[in-house]
Amino acid sequence: MNMGLKKRRASKVFIGFFISYIIILFIPITTGSIIYNRAISALTEQNAKYDNAMLLQLRDTLDGRIDQMNQIITEVSLNNAVKGFLYVSNPSNSFDRYNAVQLIKDLAAYKNVSNSIDDFYVYFSASDVILTPDGKYDPEMFYRVGYCYQNLGPDYWYDNVLKKRFVKSDFIYPTMQSSSNSDRKYLTYIRTVPLDNSSGNYANIVQLISVQKLQQMLKEIAETSKSDLYIIDDNNRIVVSNDNSELSLDVLNDVKSDNGIFYKTINNKEVAFSYIASRQIGWRYVVAIPSDVYLAPVQDIKYMTVVIIAICLVLGIIIAYFMAYRDYNPIKKIIQQLMVHADKNNIANIRDEYDFIERTAISSIINEQQMRHQLDARMPILRSEFLKRLLVGKDVNYDVIKDSLEFYNLHFDDNKFLVCIIHIDDYSKFAISSELEKELALAKFIITNIAEEVLAPYGKCYIMESDERTIDVIINMKDAVLDEIIAELKKVQGIIQGEFSILFSAYIGGIVYNIKEIKNSYAQAVTVMNYKIAMGYGVIADYSQIEERNKKEYYYYPLEVESKLINYVKAGDAQKALALLDETLKENFQKRKLPYELLQCLFFDIMSTGIKIMNEIGLEQLPMESLCKCDTVEQMHQELKGIFTKICEHINANKKSHNEELREIILDLVGKDYRNNKLGLSYLANKIGISEAYLSHFFKEQTGINLSDYINQVRLKHAKEILKQGCTLSETAQNVGYTNDLALIRAFKKYEGITPGKFKDTMSDNP
Repeated sequence: MNMGLKKRRASKVFIGFFISYIIILFIPITTGSIIYNRAISALTEQNAKYDNAMLLQLRDTLDGRIDQMNQIITEVSLNNAVKGFLYVSNPSNSFDRYNAVQLIKDLAAYKNVSNSIDDFYVYFSASDVILTPDGKYDPEMFYRVGYCYQNLGPDYWYDNVLKKRFVKSDFIYPTMQSSSNSDRKYLTYIRTVPLDNSSGNYANIVQLISVQKLQQMLKEIAETSKSDLYIIDDNNRIVVSNDNSELSLDVLNDVKSDNGIFYKTINNKEVAFSYIASRQIGWRYVVAIPSDVYLAPVQDIKYMTVVIIAICLVLGIIIAYFMAYRDYNPIKKIIQQLMVHADKNNIANIRDEYDFIERTAISSIINEQQMRHQLDARMPILRSEFLKRLLVGKDVNYDVIKDSLEFYNLHFDDNKFLVCIIHIDDYSKFAISSELEKELALAKFIITNIAEEVLAPYGKCYIMESDERTIDVIINMKDAVLDEIIAELKKVQGIIQGEFSILFSAYIGGIVYNIKEIKNSYAQAVTVMNYKIAMGYGVIADYSQIEERNKKEYYYYPLEVESKLINYVKAGDAQKALALLDETLKENFQKRKLPYELLQCLFFDIMSTGIKIMNEIGLEQLPMESLCKCDTVEQMHQELKGIFTKICEHINANKKSHNEELREIILDLVGKDYRNNKLGLSYLANKIGISEAYLSHFFKEQTGINLSDYINQVRLKHAKEILKQGCTLSETAQNVGYTNDLALIRAFKKYEGITPGKFKDTMSDNP
C-alpha cells in the first residue's frame, strides 16, 4: 500500500470537513462587514459635507475682514492729507504739524469704523515718521513703545517692513507683539501707497490683527465640531491654529490645491483633513477631525457587528474542530498505540502505513544513538572549552560544579592547583617543510606529551590550546612545591630545545587551594607572560619574580632628553641621536625594573617623538606595524633605531634644497620690501617664521655678508637711480626705506665713502 497516498488522502479528508464548517463563518462576517462599511461611508460623506460648510463659513468671515482691510487701504491712499504728507520731508512748520494732527484724527476714524483690525499705522518714507490713530512717532520710539518682534531687533523691522515696498497687499511674517505685553501677538497686513507703485516717496500702511482674537474665533468653531482648525499660508506655514498645535510636513504637502479632502494616520488614529483656499490671499483654511469623532454614531453598530462576528467565529471554529476531530479520532488512537507498543526490532519490508510509522520510530531511535556517538566524539573539545571557562571564571556555575566535572569526565584529586602558560617562542629550526601549520601542531604535540609525562609525578595535568603558539596547563598538584615544578619545566625546556630545536617559555601563576581560585592563578600567569617584552625568549618565570617590578611607577624619559633627541634628529645627526637612544634605553632596562605596562608606554612615548618630527618636516609616516609586532625589548630597540635612522637620512637628503629655497625667499623679500622702513632682521624673521638668530646665521653662511649690510646695499642701489632723476635727499630717503635724510646720508657715507650730495654733484658734472 502506498503510505504517501494514504497520508495525503487522510489530510484532504480532514481539511475538507474542516473547511466545510468554516464556510458557515462567511455569512455573518460578510453581512456585518457590509452593514458596517455602509454606515462608515454614509458618515464619512456627511462629515465631508459638514466640514466643507464650516470651511466656507470660516472663509467668508475671514475673507470679509480682509476685504474691509483692503477698503481701508484704498480710502487711506485716496486721503488728500495722506497724499500731501507723502512729500513732507521735515514736518517742522506749523502747517505740516497741523496736517499731521488732522491726519491722525482721520486714522482714528478709520480704526473706529472697522472691526476687522486691532490697530494700524502709516510709515512715510520722505519724513521717516510713523503716524498712528494715537499720535506721531519716529521709528525707534514706535518700536520701543508700540510693536516689536520677539527675537529680532528694530533694524530687521526697519529694513524689511518700513523701508521695503509692497506692490500688493499681503501678510508678512514673523508675527509682531506688543512692546508693553509680549503675550499679545499680531499678524501684520501691509501695502505700499501710492497704489500705482510709482517711484519716489511712498507710505506703508500697516494693519495689525490680534492673533489671540483670531485664535479664539477658531476655538469656538473647533469646540462646536470637536475638530482642529488651521490657517496655512502659501508657503505651507501655519499662521494660526485653535490650540497652537503643529502639522507634519507630510500633511502640509498634501494641502496644495484650492480645496480637497484627504486622510492621514496620526498617533495611530485616522484623521480626516478638509481644506479650502481663500479668495483674497494665499491662505488655506484646514479642518482636522479624528475618525473616532465623526464615526461615534456607528460605534454601537460596530460593537454589535464585532460581537456577532466573534460569536460566529468562535462557534464555527468549535463546530468545525469537533466534526474534524470526530472523523480523525480513530486514526489518532491507532497511531498512538503503535507509537507505544510497536516492535522496534522489526524492520521487515513496509506493507502498510502502520509499518511506515513503526519504521519512522525506529529511525528516530537510531538517529538519537548517532547523536550520542557524535557527542562522545566531541567530548574532548567540550572538555577543553569547559576548562577554558574555568580558567577565566566565566560562565561557570560553581553551585553545580561537581555535576559539571562528572559530565566532562574530570576528576580533581586535591584542592591544590597551579596554572602554567607555555608559549612557543621559536620553532623555525624544527620546521623542515613549508607546511608551517602542521609543523607548529607537531611542536605543540611534542611539548604537551613531554610536559605531561615529566610533571605526572607532581600532579595530574589538564592541557588545552589557547591560540596558535600558546598552551594552557592546569596542574592538580599533590604534595609538590612550586620550585620543584619550575625545576621540572626547565628540564623539559632543555630536552625539547636540545632534541627538537624548539624554544619555549613558561609563565607560572601562584598556587591556589580552591577550584574557584583557578582563575586567580591563571590571571597571575597571564601577568607574568605580559612581561615577555622585558624578559625575552626562553624563560621559566613565576609570579613572585615580577612582583618587584610592580613597585616602580615611572620610567626615565624627561622633556630635556626628548628635546635633545628632537634637535639631533632635526640636525640629521644620526650618530648622536642613536647614542642618546641607547643611553635612555640602558637607563630604563638595566638600572630600573619597570612593569610591562610602563615598558610599552616608554616605547610608544619615544615613537610619538618620532611621529612629531615626521609631521613637522612633512615626512610621510613610516609603517608602525613592525613596532607593534615586536615581542621583546631588544626587537623594539632595534626597530626604533631603524626608524630614527631613516628620519635622519631623509632630513640630510632634503637639507640642501631647503637652504637654497630659503635663501631665494629672503632675497626676494628684501627686493620687494626695501621701501619699508621696518625692513630688518626682526621683520624678515617674523615674515618667514624662523628665529632671528637662525636667520642671521643662515644668511651670513649662504651669502658671506651680514643681512643688514645687504639691505643697505639694495637700498643705496635704488637711491642712486632716484638721485640721478633729480629728487631731493628727503624724497630719496622715503622712497628707499630710510626714516629721514640723515639716515640716508650716514648709510651713503658708510658704504659709498661719499655723501649723497657729493654723489649728486658728481652726476651733474658727468651727465
